[in-house]
Amino acid sequence: MSVINSPTTWSAWATDRVYRMLRAERMSRKRARLVAACVVNFAGPGKGHRELRYRVRPGKGGWFMHEMVGGDAHEEPQEQVNFVPEAAVWRLWRIVKKLVPCSAKYRLSTDRHEVPEDYRFSLPDVALALRRKKLFPRGMDTLSIGGGKRRARYYFPLYLYPCRVLDSLGLIRFGKTSWRLE
Repeated sequence: MSVINSPTTWSAWATDRVYRMLRAERMSRKRARLVAACVVNFAGPGKGHRELRYRVRPGKGGWFMHEMVGGDAHEEPQEQVNFVPEAAVWRLWRIVKKLVPCSAKYRLSTDRHEVPEDYRFSLPDVALALRRKKLFPRGMDTLSIGGGKRRARYYFPLYLYPCRVLDSLGLIRFGKTSWRLE
């Protein structure tokens, strides 16, 4: 579950500020108000996650993901910005809704062992659904989507980035094994 900020004057100010920015991008009033409240009230993935090195923010037609990449004892990590189209996120959400039932009982679970197998999904399950939608080339093996030379072309834009957006919106819990929250 995403961590919800406590209501303060700051959150009201921030919601209005985000709302004005979205309206400047010609988003409808109702949608801008909903997205602004979602952005300000959710602080990202909740407890049970490791230290996260990314933040998700809305943009026109999708979300921007600011991610810290690289870095070790000898160099600083670099910020990388990726755009996640709204269509990719909602495509993945429809797939997850068909694959996995929802249960309010596991909404507050932080460990994947607390959630039964029937309520969890993983990359191979989603990869088979993406293959049925013909989003992969003909000869591509669905088991190799997470690695190899096609990782940047298929794994990141079709699975990883949309999962992170859905996780920050509070719709799924994303990790080694993921499950549906709503």
